[in-house]
Amino acid sequence: MPSYVVIVSRQDDIHAFALKRIAESRNGPLVKILDTSLYPDAGITVTWEHDTPGIVFGGSDQIEINAETSIWWRRPQAFVPSFEISDPRMRQFVVSECETTLDGLIAACGCFAVNDPFRERRANNKILQLQAARRVGFLIPETCITNSPITARSFFDIHSGKVVFKAQTDAKYHLGETRIVDEQILEREENIKYCPVQFQWFVPSAHDIRATVVGDSVFASRIESGEESSPIDWRLDLGIPMKETKLSNELSSMCIELTRTLGLAYGAIDLRVTPDGRVFFFEINPSGQFLFCDSTPDLPITSALYELLSDELLIRRWRQRLSAKPHH
Repeated sequence: MPSYVVIVSRQDDIHAFALKRIAESRNGPLVKILDTSLYPDAGITVTWEHDTPGIVFGGSDQIEINAETSIWWRRPQAFVPSFEISDPRMRQFVVSECETTLDGLIAACGCFAVNDPFRERRANNKILQLQAARRVGFLIPETCITNSPITARSFFDIHSGKVVFKAQTDAKYHLGETRIVDEQILEREENIKYCPVQFQWFVPSAHDIRATVVGDSVFASRIESGEESSPIDWRLDLGIPMKETKLSNELSSMCIELTRTLGLAYGAIDLRVTPDGRVFFFEINPSGQFLFCDSTPDLPITSALYELLSDELLIRRWRQRLSAKPHH
């Protein structure tokens, strides 16, 4: 059993608090939240004890990461340099040094992480996700990523205007929802020519599925996003009906295989079922939210994640699997 579990996230993360409550109810390893935005001001120290390094984050409640620690790489926050440093280049240097320190420690000490931050960064790439999904058997929407207005127009015309567009990266500086392409967007070249845009065929919806993979388990929710509800992006409708559902063995196996192919032990997968019953893969979020799906009193997703982080047998099994699996 790990000495304790460290959740790398914001201090007010409700997912982190849900995991802490599960740990407290089971008298398991202590759970601590590491908010990296409090550092380096609160202090960071790396030392070598025995054969591997460990890191101590200072402050009122010290947090140590070493080979005996499990990490939930939930939503890491940007390191924040001291206000006394005003030079932007020096501030960026401080952030880079802090990131390198934490990355190096995680890579060197051999602690178990869900997910490994290096694999997670790679797995966040949408092009890689689509290719990996195809290889495990999912249908994917016809996709064109381009900054050529002429190519975008051609893709739009081929699909008779039934096209959406979305960003490939994390929505820090833009609205992250999927939106319909219209003539007004295509007519303004500056909407396209300065940056690659991801265009996809608009997949008609009977309903959507959020499949949350935790280790060998898949927890699925059916989201009623048909043509009369939220057929473009159900995430924008907070009141959309959803309920627990069961996937076929084939679909469940594909979800697990996709996560493992990308080097992940956890992933939130978005699928769409068409009116004629086909299932399309949209994306996988390696640190996606799940509490809105974890609605029953026993919190099965939170419990499964806690077991993955705290059960020595599961940790050992997933270390072996992830180290042995060839990744695309």
